[in-house]
Amino acid sequence: MASKRQTEKNIIAVGRPSLPSLDRVTAKLEEIWHSGIVTNHGPQLCAFERTLSTKLENGGEAIALCNGTSALMAALAACDLEGEVITTPFSFVATAHAISSLGLTPKFVDIDPNSLCLDPKKVVAAITDKTCAILGVHIYGNPCAPDEFEALAKKYGLKLIYDAAHAFGAMHQGKSLVSYGDVCALSFHATKSFHTIEGGAVVTSDSQISERIKQYRNFGLDDHKVAQVLGINGKMNEIQAAIGLLNLEDHAENTAHRKAVYKRYVEELSDLKGLKIIQPFEGDVSNYSYCPLRVSADFSLNRDRLLSALDRRGIIAQRYFYPLITDMPVYKEYAQEFPVASKASKEMLCLPIYPDLSPKDQRRVIDIIIKIARGIEL
Repeated sequence: MASKRQTEKNIIAVGRPSLPSLDRVTAKLEEIWHSGIVTNHGPQLCAFERTLSTKLENGGEAIALCNGTSALMAALAACDLEGEVITTPFSFVATAHAISSLGLTPKFVDIDPNSLCLDPKKVVAAITDKTCAILGVHIYGNPCAPDEFEALAKKYGLKLIYDAAHAFGAMHQGKSLVSYGDVCALSFHATKSFHTIEGGAVVTSDSQISERIKQYRNFGLDDHKVAQVLGINGKMNEIQAAIGLLNLEDHAENTAHRKAVYKRYVEELSDLKGLKIIQPFEGDVSNYSYCPLRVSADFSLNRDRLLSALDRRGIIAQRYFYPLITDMPVYKEYAQEFPVASKASKEMLCLPIYPDLSPKDQRRVIDIIIKIARGIEL
């Protein structure tokens, strides 16, 4: 017999991509078809990179790549590193993959209990003569201690790299998050608040790093088509870039819709015992990519049972991030105790949030959670 979840027609997803109108996409496709250029740094990509660099404010130059993982690999490769890179176990696995794929060694340390980002105090304790860089992650678009890590990197002579996959449009004390560090990588995957369907970018104000990234994304070739370094085919194509240009036009409006959805969750759920929505710190500006909910032992159900209860009712939430990177088989050699990260991994749940989420559908999500909190619907 099919479950209610399986037969439910009105599924509410955890996220849906914001798509530009089809007529605008068609007009862009016609431009591409008339140009005869579909990849290899064509006019759409050039325009996208120029517009993106301006949009990011204080972030330096933006170099587009085919996806976020390639962008993070390019950021690391351009810093010419050797040794250990300190990072967080509470992230998407691509963070560690980018480090390991370049022959570097990830060194995981625990996270801050409030920001859920890399803990500067734990990083200091982990620095050795093998340490070459710090790779912080702006979890849920919240700042990963940018001021503290700037000071630490300078003091110990380390490169500071940020995985800013969640952070497009987010601000810290009036500055774009991508303006921090030697270099940072963005993801433009369709699940992100801004996307190019698939894609990413590296942002840096260092001209030497910028040139290395451009070389890296094109097989490591120089102007004479001779491979000077190991590189990849990380180029963004013209269709991705065109979607990016259109979505940049819509980004402010989409963010406003996301913010409205987020605020309704905060207004309705903040008083429920055992639930806490992670909110921006004072002086910071969120991009509202996620609505991260912490489910503590005081709630009527634990996180996984709440997830299942929502799923049975056609509401798709997401454990983000679970399991920890160091609990995955591929990184089992790095497994150790990370008390704060482990607790967060067992308690965090991201609720549905996207610009087209209707008040009616959000009301359904909220009402079910309230009933569960009151023990009415288990």
